[in-house]
Amino acid sequence: MSASDRFCTQCRHTISPRGGATPEYCPICGRSMSAATAPPRTVPYAPRGTSPADRAGKATASFVLGIFSLIVCGVVLGIIAIVLGSQARKEIDASNGRVGGRGLATAGITLGAVGIAKSVGFGLIFGGLRFGL
Repeated sequence: MSASDRFCTQCRHTISPRGGATPEYCPICGRSMSAATAPPRTVPYAPRGTSPADRAGKATASFVLGIFSLIVCGVVLGIIAIVLGSQARKEIDASNGRVGGRGLATAGITLGAVGIAKSVGFGLIFGGLRFGL
């Protein structure tokens, strides 16, 4: 595209002058070329929030392990979820906003604690029933 080219704002067709003169109408859509201007400059899209690449991996792992601690092996997976969630929160706080996932880390810590409590509670209930307490 040269400096003398025009840009149709309706069909986005680039129109080059022929013989030194710019046509009065766009040859594609027929729009008046008096309204045609240079192509608009595009601004790169900047997404809001954090992308998955910007989240702490330990936060996601903490969340997943916290969910699994509710289903199976609550004590072991719950402890791991709490440790990973705490580490992730420290990393997120130290990143000054470059890394997200604090909510996932907090949810992982909470789910891990609930998974541990559930497993201990069931162990006490069913262990007490088994031994006649």
